[in-house]
Amino acid sequence: MAEGQVPTGNSHHPLIRRHMACDRGAVRRLVIACADRRVVPTCLDSNPRLVADVLTRYYVDFEPEACWVADDPGSGVVGYLFGCLSTRRRFRAMASRIIPAIILRTIFAGVVFSCPMGQLAWAGLRSWKSGHAVKSRATLGYPAHLHIGVHPDYRRQGIGRELVLHFVDQARAEGIPGIHASVVEANLPACSLFRSLGFDVLGQYEVLFPGSPRAPVRMLLLGLQTSSPGDLQRSGSSSRANEGGR
Repeated sequence: MAEGQVPTGNSHHPLIRRHMACDRGAVRRLVIACADRRVVPTCLDSNPRLVADVLTRYYVDFEPEACWVADDPGSGVVGYLFGCLSTRRRFRAMASRIIPAIILRTIFAGVVFSCPMGQLAWAGLRSWKSGHAVKSRATLGYPAHLHIGVHPDYRRQGIGRELVLHFVDQARAEGIPGIHASVVEANLPACSLFRSLGFDVLGQYEVLFPGSPRAPVRMLLLGLQTSSPGDLQRSGSSSRANEGGR
């Protein structure tokens, strides 16, 4: 597959495996291809590396052992799961190392002159304040979290379900008591996927996406206790849910 392209078509059922260093470029491209357009402001369309850093850098550079990919023999990486076994550790890394570096890059790249930075900062601060209380409570019993994405051509094949199950097995094996995930309430296929796997609603909050800073989006915070393996359903009609949750 040529540099800069994302997978198209569907030849075989992908293999679910751990993320490897050689997957980094493909995963970064896929994240941008799968991203909700409201997440990425149009002023950043010409800076895909910056967007990919915001969305992926902690997971692929600081905790790659908790990341999984769906690898199609003919097309390469067609799905990903970014896992984090300690949400508080990610918060510390983002605050002390990743965000400062990204801010410097926005300055040197001239993004501060092409984007409404004040508006974006306000949207980010308001969203953080809205979700902070809900997420802080969740991290006590559900310290791990995940984000998933599947290329549109490969959805409704159970790939997202298999990615989540692999991460749940990993978290359970490492003694992690629970996992949480945030999902757009209106994303019914993603909500259905997580609920079919035993995730319960822990709370609700609103966010302002950078690409749509004046339209609040309601999010569901979902959680799964990993101590009960019998709760997970690994087959059935629900396995064909359209994976697109975060």
